[in-house]
Amino acid sequence: IYAKDVANIIKHFVDNDITESVNIAPNVNCSIAMIAEIALHACDAENLEIIYDETKPDGQMRKDVDNAKLKSIYDFEFTPLWTGIKNTYENYKNSNK
Repeated sequence: IYAKDVANIIKHFVDNDITESVNIAPNVNCSIAMIAEIALHACDAENLEIIYDETKPDGQMRKDVDNAKLKSIYDFEFTPLWTGIKNTYENYKNSNK
């Protein structure tokens, strides 16, 4: 999840005096491999190779979160993962010049 999205949702709740508890999460469920591939492309690093340690367990395959309550209160459009990673990477690069 893109931090700016979380900040915008919290601001909306504060500005509108909404005090209900909600899950803040997009409807997308990505594997670690998918996130790593997206990050390589977003950071223009397709030349790098992702190497997995096959001696380690796969870990939890899915961790779904229901955001229906959030969507019923505030129909927010989340930033796509690729865009969020690209924006974060560009901000990082620009801050280290």
